[in-house]
Amino acid sequence: MRPCLLLVDGRPGTFTDHVLSRDDLDLVLLRFEEHLSSLPTDHLLRTADIPTFTIAVDADIRREAERYLTWVAGLRVRPAHFCNPQEPLQEISQRFAGLVGLPHLDAEQVAWVRDKTAMKRRFLEIGIPCAEFSEVADGDEVLGFAAAHGWPLILKPVDGWSSIDTYKLNDEHDLARLLPLPPSRRWMVEEFLTGREYQLCALVAHGRVLDTYVSWTPCALLETIYGGINGSISLGVDNELGIDEQETGTHDFSPERTQRTRPLKWICSSDEHGGTTGMLNVGASGPWSGRQLGVVKLQTPAKPLVPTMAPSGWTCAHGLGAVLNDAADIGNADDPAVETD
Repeated sequence: MRPCLLLVDGRPGTFTDHVLSRDDLDLVLLRFEEHLSSLPTDHLLRTADIPTFTIAVDADIRREAERYLTWVAGLRVRPAHFCNPQEPLQEISQRFAGLVGLPHLDAEQVAWVRDKTAMKRRFLEIGIPCAEFSEVADGDEVLGFAAAHGWPLILKPVDGWSSIDTYKLNDEHDLARLLPLPPSRRWMVEEFLTGREYQLCALVAHGRVLDTYVSWTPCALLETIYGGINGSISLGVDNELGIDEQETGTHDFSPERTQRTRPLKWICSSDEHGGTTGMLNVGASGPWSGRQLGVVKLQTPAKPLVPTMAPSGWTCAHGLGAVLNDAADIGNADDPAVETD
């Protein structure tokens, strides 16, 4: 029987294009009314024949879940799998998936990939070094952090993504231009780390790392918003960093937390001499074919790893998450030989 996938359709992208081009699955789209303006006319025309459920603006998510269950009961096929490749929509979409009985990330897992203070605390708990950081509410707290850790520093939203609204502050004058901090968002500061940026993608399931893929970005992610090349270069099978990818990939995902197969991505950094590697960020996408698809973005002192192609059949979409190029052929989620992040 062909799998049926509920896919979050929040904005166009290569991953969504890939799924739309598949002819071996049935597809149902999940959209959010407040984000419909992000979908161009040609995309809406291309997907006009695909069953689509749209969550209303400011609606109670539980009522929307009940409305979905009534609506989906009338479809020829009903989704049994869920995938969300849209990082800003993780919290609401994963909660919705849980309410309608689909595979999903739990609230703690979502926090690890969307709340940068929670993810960094998690890194420290499991012994992975990361930049010094602190949540801040105003300019005085930023200055206090700078007094303790020095300039430059990074100021960004706790729930930020793709370096949007992320700033490198060289001194108090740079800070003054951004004050007051908008109270509608939570803000944080962290040490500015230099060096080359690398990314580690891993396939993890039941607490075991099945495969890894390492690459590096010529330009730091923050530089891409100022015109720097937004790309990555594969390092191949050689491990010039001396990283134990299997060990690194296993840290966050105990067997109890990875009952389903999923791909993960870490963005990390090392110093120019191949020294200590640390982590900064984590991200996750949704479950697919009964498996949780997740991405961990970790960043550390000197180089981040940003892969574009994962091992045999895996692809990274938008730098946000590793996704299966041929998910249906990977195997059953209950098969202990199959696992991912």
